[in-house]
Amino acid sequence: MKKSLVSLILAGIMAISFTACSNNGGSSESSASSSASSQIEDRLGNKVDVPDSIKTIISTSPANTEILVGLGLKDKIIAADTYSADAGIDASKATLDIQNLNLEQIISLKPDAVFVDEINTDGASDPYSSLKDAGIKVFYIPSANSLQSIKDNIKFIAGYTQTDEKGAELIKNIDDTIDKIKKTTEKAAQKKKVYFEISQGYSFGKDTFLNEIIELAGGENIFAGQSGWIAVTDESIISANPDVIITNVSYDGYDYKEILSRPGWDAINAVKNKNVIQVPLNPTSRASQNIVEGMTAIAKAINPDLYE
Repeated sequence: MKKSLVSLILAGIMAISFTACSNNGGSSESSASSSASSQIEDRLGNKVDVPDSIKTIISTSPANTEILVGLGLKDKIIAADTYSADAGIDASKATLDIQNLNLEQIISLKPDAVFVDEINTDGASDPYSSLKDAGIKVFYIPSANSLQSIKDNIKFIAGYTQTDEKGAELIKNIDDTIDKIKKTTEKAAQKKKVYFEISQGYSFGKDTFLNEIIELAGGENIFAGQSGWIAVTDESIISANPDVIITNVSYDGYDYKEILSRPGWDAINAVKNKNVIQVPLNPTSRASQNIVEGMTAIAKAINPDLYE
């Protein structure tokens, strides 16, 4: 259960790839008549042509699916990975095995565009060459390790799908939420040490958007000295003595309050003061516009008195 949970969380969070094939800079949603010769740049500076229209899309990660839904493209998604069943689409379309994609199935669906990310690649070769040989446009969405990179992902997906106007709205909502949290955090008396658990024994350090959110919300990640997604020990957590413990672990039958009774954890301030908070899983693990809900939940968990 723990291993599958970690896979689910990291599948939503981690999206590292070797190319990205769309960045915004083009026409608005109302300019669907722009020519196919118009181009935008991906985040690596590669030029890609923007088509006159896109009728069918496949997404192979829940974060990308959420972005596409947020851009108003729900009805154009003809297939998605199984984790996308709760990402705002018809669950019957979420049939693709995220770790073992059936490329023949994808080719048979004849999509206009396929959005993939690192969890679908081996990082060394292009596993989607057969799709490209079949004339299908494949776009690699780069790692979202910061709030800015989440916005960049939204921007270039919006640019390629000619939904720039809606993309700008989603990005503005993220920026407005950041500004609101910043202003609220200024009222905090002091920074609080925070331990964020994504599964028992797993957390994260710097170079992650969750670490950025903790700092934005007036907290100090006890593992900020490390980088990326990491395995941690009870001893290291107890020694760091966090003031707040946040978890987004969520599965049937799990009670996050079990953290309060873990052996040796009664020495931690957060446990002593019962400052152990569960936040929603998807909005704190998927790199989409829905991160605004996660940002607010984390900020309230760190400084609840500022949000009363």
